[in-house]
Formats: sequence, structure tokens, C-alpha cells
Amino acid sequence: MGCEVPRPGGVQATEKARPDDVEQQKVLQASQAWRDAFNRRDLDAVARYLDDDFLGSADDGVFLSKARLLKRLAAHTPEEEQRADVQDVCVRVERDFAVVNYLVIIREGGFEPAPLSFQFRRTEIFRKKNDAWVAIAAHDSPSPINHRVPVKVDPKTFKDYVGQYTYRPGFTVIYTVEDERLIDEFKGEKSELFPLGNDAFFERNDIGWTSFVRDQRGRVTGYIYHFPDGQEAAGKRIK
Repeated sequence: MGCEVPRPGGVQATEKARPDDVEQQKVLQASQAWRDAFNRRDLDAVARYLDDDFLGSADDGVFLSKARLLKRLAAHTPEEEQRADVQDVCVRVERDFAVVNYLVIIREGGFEPAPLSFQFRRTEIFRKKNDAWVAIAAHDSPSPINHRVPVKVDPKTFKDYVGQYTYRPGFTVIYTVEDERLIDEFKGEKSELFPLGNDAFFERNDIGWTSFVRDQRGRVTGYIYHFPDGQEAAGKRIK
């Protein structure tokens, strides 16, 4: 669910604006300026938006101090990595500290046959220093988008998978068919499954995949979820 907050330029610093609205704008403007400097590879500008004691982590889990972040950034041209398509922005301001959270697409060029793109949920923490907002920490968490291309299958076969499954005590996954689409429901949230092949499916917001298991009579009795790192988790059909 999105976070309703003012965007840069959306609230003017007038007598009618609340003080926190004005500070939210300043924090968001600092976040955007930092991102713009990153995309230009303007190291001096990036450095101005980072506290000397900055603590961060890259999307590959590497720890980043201010010096290490700048060194890493200098090694990549603007064409190699861009942060774009920012959405679902949330900001919280508490006295001299602020948190910004948003979805961002990272586009990486130089690959054949086409550039790659990855989605992340990014969190940035700022503090107010000399009347300016500087980042003291940042972290990127993968928010996967599955780019696989589904194969064509007869949607009538989806009925084989309809039922309830459990993969851990107290956890139930329900598979249904809606408008000729295979749907899984977990904790009240629904996702569409797209066919990969024989009894195999994937979801757009998950880079793993699921394969259903049949018995000797061909009846679906369970499934195996395949994690991207090679681990597996089995689910058993209970209805």
C-alpha cells in the first residue's frame, strides 16, 4: 500500500503549510538530488549529501562507508547503472531525523542483447546538520520482478491444481482458477501463476518457481517451491 506524502514541489512553505510538511519536502528534495548526482556520477555532489559517518549496504550485501561508496561509484560509468522510475515514496520526519522509503528500478547497461533492470525497495535515513539534510545510512532490499516468458497451455488443465496445501504447520496456500487464470492465495493476498512448462509455474513478484507433484494415477498431491539459490520447500495437498 502506498504512503500518501507530499512530493517535491507539491507543498509551498506558506503559513498554511505544517512545519513537518516543509521538512518532508526538504528531505525528499535531498533524496532526489542525491539520486540525480548518483546517476550523473557527480562524486562531489554525492559526497555533499552523505554524512562523514555514513553506513550503507549495497544490493549485493557489501558494507559501504562514505569513502567506499564513492570509490565504488567512481568505477562505474553512468551508462552502467541508473536509478529510475521511483514510486511508492514514503517519508517520516522526527525532529532532526528522517526516513525515506521507496521503490526504484535500477537499470544496468552494457549487456547483450539488451540492458537489464532490477527493482529494489530502498530505505534512506537522514539527519539535519547545519540546516541541511544529509544521509547517515541507506539500504537496498530486492523487490523481485520475474522476467520469464510464460508458455501457452490449455487453461482447462489448471483445475488439476485447485485445492488447499500446507508447507508448514499452520500455513495454508489455496489455489483457485479465476477467469482462466491460476491463482494462489496466501494470508489473504492473491497472485497469478504463469506456466513455465509441465506442472511448473512462476509469479511476477518472485524469482523462484513452483513445480506440482503427481502420484502414480496422475493426481496432484503437492508441490515443490524452488528457491533461486537451489533450496527447496515441499507443500502437501490437504484438500
